[in-house]
Amino acid sequence: MALRTEWNGVFPAMVTPFTEDGSFDETSFRALIELYISEGVKGVVVTGSTGEWYSMSDAERAKVWEVAVEASSGRITIVAGTSAVGTREALALTRTAKDVGVDGCMLLPPGGIFASRNEVVNYFHTLAGVSGFLGNFFQMDRG
Repeated sequence: MALRTEWNGVFPAMVTPFTEDGSFDETSFRALIELYISEGVKGVVVTGSTGEWYSMSDAERAKVWEVAVEASSGRITIVAGTSAVGTREALALTRTAKDVGVDGCMLLPPGGIFASRNEVVNYFHTLAGVSGFLGNFFQMDRG
C-alpha cells in the first residue's frame, strides 16, 4: 500500500465548541485554530471522534470544515472526520469535504455491524474513489 501524502508532525483531534443554545461556536473554533497554529501543529482533525460529529447534522459538519479551511488559510493541513452510519452517507460527506477544500479525510467503518474483511475493504475502496481526492489509496486485493 502506497500513501499519497507526506504529512508529518502533530495533528490533534479538535473538539467542536458549541454555544449555550447548542449551535456551533465559530468564534471559539477560530480561536482554537489560531492557538493550534501558534503552538506549531502541522494539521488538525475536525469533526473526528472528539469533534462531536455524531451529534451534528451534515450541514453543520460541512460548516465546521469550511470554517477550518478558511481560518487556517493554508497554514496547516485540515483533515475532516467524515465517518457516518453507512456507505452512502460517508461517501456524500467525503465528497462535501473535498468540495469545501479540506486536505484529507479520516474515516471509520460504520459502527454497530459485524462486517467481514471484504465488506470493510469494499467500504474503504468505495470511499477512496472520490475522484482527485483520496485517489487509489487502497492497493489490496478485494477478492
